[in-house]
Amino acid sequence: MPAVPVKVKMTITRPPDVATRKWPKILRGAMERMGWEWWRNYLPGHFRAGTQTKYQYQPRKPKYKKQKVRRSRLRDENQVADGGRTDLVYSGEARRLAKKRPLVRGFPSRARVYLHTPNYITMRPRGGSNRPNMGMEITKATPDEVRALQRVLKQRVEKGVNAIREKRVVKT
Repeated sequence: MPAVPVKVKMTITRPPDVATRKWPKILRGAMERMGWEWWRNYLPGHFRAGTQTKYQYQPRKPKYKKQKVRRSRLRDENQVADGGRTDLVYSGEARRLAKKRPLVRGFPSRARVYLHTPNYITMRPRGGSNRPNMGMEITKATPDEVRALQRVLKQRVEKGVNAIREKRVVKT
């Protein structure tokens, strides 16, 4: 199960009225929520037809595309999913496994999403340079997606800070 790094950079400074020990907990919760948001809303878009230009996938060779379409027309056990039109889907196994519930871990500086994927999808691919790096293709985020994830992160941090501020009891 490879760890999926989705790059979202944002500088968040600790408010002075939030304790130093509570700040990492707030950030962990916000990062974890951001990881779940990416898995739930943005990962499925990678497995749709016509997303090559949106996510800037390495172009597949015409011979490979032709083979996928031809095999999709055959009705045998090696049937190609989606009629061979989707770059990241051949038999549908990668999509099916990626949709399984992942392990999402939040850290104060990042979120990690551990996806179930076939062995050929890795963040450190081996082989020739003409083989696409499917791990990077799956984790590619558009600038709009990054902004949306930053909004989620900011909202969760504000919610955590407000929860701490509401718990205060002032004796007079």
